[in-house]
Amino acid sequence: ETAKLVELVCEKLRDGMATFGIIMDKDGFGSMIHANRFKGIRAVIVGNEQDAQIAREKFDANILCIPTSKFSEQRTLEIARKFITTEFGGNKENEKVIADMDKA
Repeated sequence: ETAKLVELVCEKLRDGMATFGIIMDKDGFGSMIHANRFKGIRAVIVGNEQDAQIAREKFDANILCIPTSKFSEQRTLEIARKFITTEFGGNKENEKVIADMDKA
């Protein structure tokens, strides 16, 4: 069930029908690992708003995997809000790192 959701989110991103994806499951790890198998996907699990901001600013993360066992609903919303409102910083060093990741 979660695998199908991950694939759907990745397809929507790949096809340009979405800018971000947010996947919630018990621990987040399986979803993150599965999503990162898709070309152009940079899925992360974060522990707080600062991590969400870094993931977006430095690495242009496009899927946030949220472990439902770890956060309250309010905390989840705060982290997701930070993730989707933070823009990629776009410096040359980070762009090269991302381009190298996308080649793999």
